[in-house]
Amino acid sequence: MWRSALGVLLIVHGLLHILIWSPKPSPTAKIDPSHSWLLGAARILSLVLAITAGLLIAAAGLGLLSDQSWWSLVGLAGGVLSLALFGLFFTPWWLAGITISAGVVIAALRTGIPA
Repeated sequence: MWRSALGVLLIVHGLLHILIWSPKPSPTAKIDPSHSWLLGAARILSLVLAITAGLLIAAAGLGLLSDQSWWSLVGLAGGVLSLALFGLFFTPWWLAGITISAGVVIAALRTGIPA
């Protein structure tokens, strides 16, 4: 039961990365996911990080659902990229996403990385 719920959460979290960062930001939006507090305008970097992290996290969710041992390695990579993305493009709106990505990293580390 928990494995299924967490696997679906990972898939949704990964797909949300792609859905949030892919559209061109509106000038009237409260947040601009292509503007970094550190780098300024960095749309290409935000897209590359978001798509890569999103696909890795979603793949980790599929691996978890199918009881594969590699999910933790893929989840760790996706979680770290996601946290880098959230850090570079930080806004308080991302706090829930940061929490989930940190949870992915912690779960992957606690599960153990397959040899």
